[in-house]
Amino acid sequence: MSLNFIIDLVIVAALGTMLYLIARVLPRISDKSNADSELKTPRALVYLEKADRKLKKNSEKFLRRVRVIILKFDNHLSDRLSKFKKDNGRNGGLKFDLSEESSSQEVLENPEDSEDKKVEKENSSP
Repeated sequence: MSLNFIIDLVIVAALGTMLYLIARVLPRISDKSNADSELKTPRALVYLEKADRKLKKNSEKFLRRVRVIILKFDNHLSDRLSKFKKDNGRNGGLKFDLSEESSSQEVLENPEDSEDKKVEKENSSP
């Protein structure tokens, strides 16, 4: 146990010494740069950067257009589904037109009333 502690102490002391030496040498490095030692960017890198900008711009336009198309398609599907739901009503999608059956029952019960209603409907329709 004590041997591990001593090894750890030596390692920490060595790291501290290296940090101290680096801190003393660091102020000697000047911040001034010489014009002669300035690095020039190669032409190929300039062209690659321009191509990268164009690619990003074009891909952004393309993705925006695809997004608009997808949203239009989604709206179209939503409209179709809402119409489908409205048409179904209750009864699980089966349409029962009870108005014809009810009119035939009225004829059987009151034949005079139904004839009067038919005449009124014919007169009122343009």
